[in-house]
Parts: sequence; C-alpha cells; structure tokens
Amino acid sequence: MATTSEASTAGLPALRVSDRDDPRVLEEAATEDYSLHVVPHTWRLGKFRLTMAWWALAMACASRRTLASAIGAGVLAAAAVLTRPNLAPLAAVVIAIAAGWPRTGESPVDLRRLIACVAGIAPGALLLVWLQRQLYGSPLQSGYGDISEFFALSNIWPNVGDYSRRILVGEGPALALAVAALATLAAGRHRMAESTRILGRLAAATAAVLFVIYLPYGVFPDWSSFRFLMPALPVAFAALGAVSSTAIDRLSAPARGPVLLAVLTLLVCVNVTQAARQSAYSLRDYEARYRTMGRHLAASLPADAVIITAQESGSAHYYAGRPVLRWDLLAVDLETAIARVRTLGRHPVLVVEDWEKPALRERFPGPTAGLDWAPRAEAGQTTRVGVWDPADRGTNVVTEQLP
Repeated sequence: MATTSEASTAGLPALRVSDRDDPRVLEEAATEDYSLHVVPHTWRLGKFRLTMAWWALAMACASRRTLASAIGAGVLAAAAVLTRPNLAPLAAVVIAIAAGWPRTGESPVDLRRLIACVAGIAPGALLLVWLQRQLYGSPLQSGYGDISEFFALSNIWPNVGDYSRRILVGEGPALALAVAALATLAAGRHRMAESTRILGRLAAATAAVLFVIYLPYGVFPDWSSFRFLMPALPVAFAALGAVSSTAIDRLSAPARGPVLLAVLTLLVCVNVTQAARQSAYSLRDYEARYRTMGRHLAASLPADAVIITAQESGSAHYYAGRPVLRWDLLAVDLETAIARVRTLGRHPVLVVEDWEKPALRERFPGPTAGLDWAPRAEAGQTTRVGVWDPADRGTNVVTEQLP
C-alpha cells in the first residue's frame, strides 16, 4: 500500500538536477536591487520627508526649557540644513523657539538657550560651507547651478496662484475643518487655550519663511511641487488638531464621538479621492521611465557614447555609466557641441522627454534640435522619453517600444 507522500508525488516528473546556473535567473539577479534585502523601500525616507522630520523634531526639541534640549534642537536643525540647504532660514524659527518665542506674558528672552541652540547649529553650518566650497567652489553654489538662476521676482505672482490652488485642492478638507472649528468657537465665544495659540503662531511663522523662500523660486505647475511646503505640515496639523479638539469639547458628551468619527471619515475619503485624481497612486508607473530608459541605454550604447540630455541626466548616468552633457546648460549651440564630441572620438546621442522638445527647439533653432527623425527607442506612459542618434538622421529607423 502506497504511503500518503508517495501518492501525492506519483504524477510528478522526476527532479532535474543541473550544475550550471539558469541564464534567466542570472539575468534577473543582475538587475535586482539587493539593497531591498537590507532596507525595504517602505523604510526609506526621501529628502523632502526627511527634511520635514528634522524640522519637526528640532521645533519640538526647542520647545523644551532646558539647555540640553536647546543644543539638541540646534543639532537637529543643522541636520535639516545639511539635508536641504536652501531651507537654512528656517533655523531662525528654531532659534526663536529655543529663546522662548512665542512667549507668554512678559517672560524675557532666554539668552543661554539661544546661545546653546546656535552652538548646536554652528558645526553643521560650517560643515555645509566647507562642503559647498569643496564641491562647487563657493558656499553659494550648488549642484543645480548658480542660485541666481532659479530665483526671480517675476516668479512670485505665478507661484502665489499655483500654491494657493495646491493648498485649496490638496488640503481643502483640512482647511474646511479649521474654518468649521474656528466658527464653532467664535459662535460660542470660547477662547482658545494658550497652547493652541502658540501652535498657530509657529505654523504661521514656518509657512511665512517657506513662502519667502519658494515664491521667488522657479514656477513648477505640477501638483507634486507642494512638497516644498512639507516642513510646515507637522506644526500646521498639530495646530489644526488642537483647535478641532477644543471645538469638539464644546459639544455635548454623547455627540463628541460620532461627530469626530464622521468628520475624520469624510476627510479621509475626500483626501483619498483627490489623491487618486492627481495620480498619486500611479507614481511608480509614471517614474518607471527613468529606470526603463536607463537600463536600455546601459545595454545598447557603445562604451564611447556621450548622452546629451537634461531631465534624464541623473538616471542616465546612474544606469548607463556614460558621460552626460546637459543641453540646458550648454554655452555653445547644439550643433557645435555635437561636432566637438565627435572630434574627441565619442558617439553623441540625445535623450529627450516629450515635454522638453519645445524648449530644445527654442534654445537651439537648428536641424538636430528639431528631432525630425525617428528615435531608436521610446519609453514611458504619461510622459514619453526617446533616444535619438544624430547619425540616424535621414535614414529609416524602426523605433523600439520599451515596456
């Protein structure tokens, strides 16, 4: 009589043993991101979220009334500035909190805590100055280029409109809740607690500094540029929670739970719906074009290739390991640049996204910038990116559609 294990394996083919690696497994292993085995994506923080966390921790630490907390707040603020240097003016808010602002009554400025906070920031500030000088030649230079190229008074009014729309659309439910809570308190002629007022002042000060920084900054109509305001969100939501809690406390005890549950459910539903409309849940597919095109360039380009690109510059260099020439930073026309690359014995190719084409043609009104021949390959869904070889101009090219 056969055993249970024998019966269950009776119809299976014999196990095939090989002492050679499966090529398909090797190919998959070569492209696998092994860092995921150590630090999963869900555990990682992007630069904007990390900066938001640094500033929130710095403000919380500065609000404590000890010298050690003031030094800690300075160290955390320095970490935030090292992570995103353009937000250095926010350190003034942290220093002010450490010194006792927003003060209650007539309490004097705490000079000892102010000095302690500055002492905590100083090493990070000096390190940043040294790094900027070593990497870019000046403390006021960055990897993005000269600071003056990105700020202009003419950007202020367009950004006022853009950021207003983003706040109303992205945080409309939170604003509606704040208005409703304030109206409830005003109708009952109730005063807010001093702690709630302090949180409101801190949120206003943080937002004011961010607007001073970013209103003159470049105009980015995409909704994702709302991330520039992220450092203000923790203290803003803390203030919102405080004022909402105060308003709910004015309701009768049996009504508080149902009202709170209904309000939070409505807020979450509206936010989830709005995020879906803004394609927040399809960002992985949207950003996949960088990896797809980068891997294609790595596999298809010759070793002597030079990639002429702008938006794809970082990912192209990361995946393909070839030199990159930024067309948006060229001091000569595109035809001259391509000719010089060829005289060096290199093979130029252009990698351009669809939305970049008008800017490329406007900057270089020549035949190559027109990209009037078929690309060798294209990738992307919402935004398309292609790779053009100037040597293909005038020939029949079959475009490879990358998945």
